[in-house]
Amino acid sequence: MAIKKLLNIVLICCTLNAIGQTEIQHKYDIKKASEFSKFLRNSESIDKFKTHFHSELTYYDLYFDTPDLLLFHSSLSLRMRKKEDGEGGYAYVFQLKSEMTFAQKARMEVEERELDFYQLKIDKKTTHLAALLDELFKAFENNGNKEDYLVYEKFTSTISSWIVLKAQAPITPFQKLHFLNPEVFSFHTISTIKPQMIGKSIRKRSHIYLSAQDAKISNANSTQNDLEKDRPQFFIDNPDKIWILESSLDSAVFYPLFETDHTQSEIIEYEVENKISNIDLGKKLIQEYEDQLDSKFGLKSTIDSKYARSKNHFIPSE
Repeated sequence: MAIKKLLNIVLICCTLNAIGQTEIQHKYDIKKASEFSKFLRNSESIDKFKTHFHSELTYYDLYFDTPDLLLFHSSLSLRMRKKEDGEGGYAYVFQLKSEMTFAQKARMEVEERELDFYQLKIDKKTTHLAALLDELFKAFENNGNKEDYLVYEKFTSTISSWIVLKAQAPITPFQKLHFLNPEVFSFHTISTIKPQMIGKSIRKRSHIYLSAQDAKISNANSTQNDLEKDRPQFFIDNPDKIWILESSLDSAVFYPLFETDHTQSEIIEYEVENKISNIDLGKKLIQEYEDQLDSKFGLKSTIDSKYARSKNHFIPSE
């Protein structure tokens, strides 16, 4: 009993720590997407901002909501993701994120990473949640008629049954939902959460940095992220290059897991995230970078997540 009590305390502490996590992000639609993709791939520069293209990764997403779309109407998104880790393997995560506003570009994010820990039964066989996601996304890749959501029914119904069983468990996204609004997100309501759409994204990732001289002029040379373990190897090998932003260009397609007149949603989206500890300076540098990109490639600022954009596409009358 003592060990179980200690584990519960640790889990609760982890959940509370996750509650305070935020990301400072800006999102854009790109008018000249093909030209901009080449710009990133070639690690080109624009004014004082240098880019270093470092990876192209594939992400698979399964998005969730309640039958009456409480998450969407509460400006939240919930997903299970399988993503390439850049080292030949895959990582799995269960994430709850808030939507951005034009006034506030910070996003709340909490996540559960140990998806191999959770067991489920499918076709009378016991498997792990991560392994089930593997099977689901493999079926997604192999399905030539991807708008046929019934292809995924055995996987999605198994995950829905798991949610019913785990709605009150110390799983970070569920606990966070209940913490945010226990009246709206009662444990019973959480148990009704089901898969809403499935999709795939190809992400081109680049570091954005300044030379040591430009960083000194911008007062950014001494405001690096304090967590050395988070610093990419590129900047460890090149200490004269000052990491200020991380960027990603996503080409994504999503398919609904319900009946709708629209069979798919295609999204091309560029996102930058602050990587220096001085938040105000980070915002200033993002704005300067945005101004340069706007003049060359044309940008349209956007705030909605892929889930919100796709949901509005699939059910435009709501």
